[in-house]
Amino acid sequence: MNLSLLLSRAARAHPDRPALVQGDRVLNYEEFNRRTGRLAGALKVLGVGIGDRVAILQHNAPPFLETLFALFRLGAVAVPINVRLHPREVRYILEQSQTTAVIHGDFINPRISQARRETSVRHWISTGERASTDTLGYEDLLAQAPELPDDVELEENALAWLFYTSGTTGKPKGAMLSHRNLLAMTMSFFADHYVPDESDVALHAAPLSHGSGLYALPLVARGVTNILHDSVGFSPALVFEEITRWKVTLIPFLAPTQVKRLAEEPVGPGHDLSSLRAIAWGGAPMYVEDARRAVARFGPILTELYGLGESPMTITALSRRAMGAELEKAPALLTAGLPRTDVEVRVVDDAGQPLPAGSAGEVLVRGGVVMKGYWNNPRATAETLRGGWLHTGDIGYLDERGYLFLVDRKNDMILSGGSNIYPREVEEALMEHPQVAEVAVFGVSDPEWGESVKAAVRPCNPQAPPPAAELIAFCRERIASFKKPRWVVFVDEIPKNAYGKTLRRELRERFGSAD
Repeated sequence: MNLSLLLSRAARAHPDRPALVQGDRVLNYEEFNRRTGRLAGALKVLGVGIGDRVAILQHNAPPFLETLFALFRLGAVAVPINVRLHPREVRYILEQSQTTAVIHGDFINPRISQARRETSVRHWISTGERASTDTLGYEDLLAQAPELPDDVELEENALAWLFYTSGTTGKPKGAMLSHRNLLAMTMSFFADHYVPDESDVALHAAPLSHGSGLYALPLVARGVTNILHDSVGFSPALVFEEITRWKVTLIPFLAPTQVKRLAEEPVGPGHDLSSLRAIAWGGAPMYVEDARRAVARFGPILTELYGLGESPMTITALSRRAMGAELEKAPALLTAGLPRTDVEVRVVDDAGQPLPAGSAGEVLVRGGVVMKGYWNNPRATAETLRGGWLHTGDIGYLDERGYLFLVDRKNDMILSGGSNIYPREVEEALMEHPQVAEVAVFGVSDPEWGESVKAAVRPCNPQAPPPAAELIAFCRERIASFKKPRWVVFVDEIPKNAYGKTLRRELRERFGSAD
């Protein structure tokens, strides 16, 4: 089944129902479907075909979802990219995925020359102002192209989405998500989170390039009205205004940091949040007290998910009712919930043997939602999917009821504000500084972001180390700003074990405070 059928079927059933709304712009389902068909036709004229990769580098706006479904319809592969990435990181993804075309917002125009350098991309298509004469205009293409009304016939395991996530090498890896994977994710949403229908109004306040975009699929399938947050950044006050204006019933995905900010934002006299029925959050654990404050603000409408890009949004879930019951127990740690209806979850020791309840080990997952593997990375695929199970790299335990608790990560990934940060990416940027001899990066607890980045640096000249602010600014020029360290400490040596591996745990014990 081609996922584009979710849209075309909704358009037939609910042609006049508002589909995509941003500010004062409203597209109904018939308009959404027809614009999607014209974009698919335009891309076909440009030579984009089945299996070709097309990157989406856009803020939340109607063209993002039009692009996503046009690629499904055409049988091409969507490569959504985090708009916060540095041009060097964008260029790496474009090259690694062998992307054919990029459909982008004009916010990248000042940096587009860096992103375009030495890539195989044939077509750059701007949804706004054009960066150069060889950039194509999005609306011009839609105005001129023949509509492609029918979905391309595909095998169910045909690739639909390359979800780039950091991995053990420190470089982003493209998790290959098939049409079948994403259909399984869609059905799991209905089973374990919320059952929407055409009366629902959903607000996408998190980036469509990640969780909110994935969960747009079940919402489109049911003819839901999708409100796209009308701000480049996350604005809690504007979220309240949009909830009030459109009588939003569902927020399909937020990071814990965003939920925390909403819970702390004053509710203005003109705000009415009574229409809300559910808020789904995930991407990182949430502190118990933060969850309590959120439930106190919004009522028992929060639902939690645990998932990875490799098992998109689908490993465990904590329902609205179960969330309230768990918080009443005053737990030291909030559970990630029960395994989803259509997946198996296992906790194993280092030998791969299942562990009894209460014993911590690596979390493994098996089911139809698990990725096909990593794009052009057979070694990482074999390692991560060994034995037929997805090895998440997360450490957790199952209690006697079968609820999963996440306690640590097997690797050293830092989760900050719902975004993944791998230490090696930051370390390699810092090592380019001429006054840095050695460095180790690690995460420290942060009440606002969950975790923040801290760097321990051994300077070339211990008597005259470079200013910490200089090193932080140096990083900002080389990697996405959200990955830069917030703090730098100078050390005489980086602790290592007998095999020469950095002991990050020791650094966290010595420098674990957020200062």
